[in-house]
Amino acid sequence: MAAPGEVGRIAVGTGRRVSYHPGMLPTKDTIIADLLDLHADVAKVLLSFGLPCHECVVAPVETLEQGASLTGLDADEILAKLRELPIVAGKAGPPSDSKS
Repeated sequence: MAAPGEVGRIAVGTGRRVSYHPGMLPTKDTIIADLLDLHADVAKVLLSFGLPCHECVVAPVETLEQGASLTGLDADEILAKLRELPIVAGKAGPPSDSKS
């Protein structure tokens, strides 16, 4: 069972629980759906790499590394781009397409 404020899912093929805590920097082991739950801009970054993860049925059980490797992409490169997002880096901010 996940602790309060913790998101946790079982990574497919690993049999292990991968937890994500709000404010924690994501890693290659972070479940894709947990990344998508952070902010709408995460989906845009993934799409920029050709990953339509927001539409994928395995996003709740697949890690970023698994998704990247299945498509021949570098998970570290994707992760670096995700960490540029203020919300992922722990700095709250509106989505890039918000009307403020």
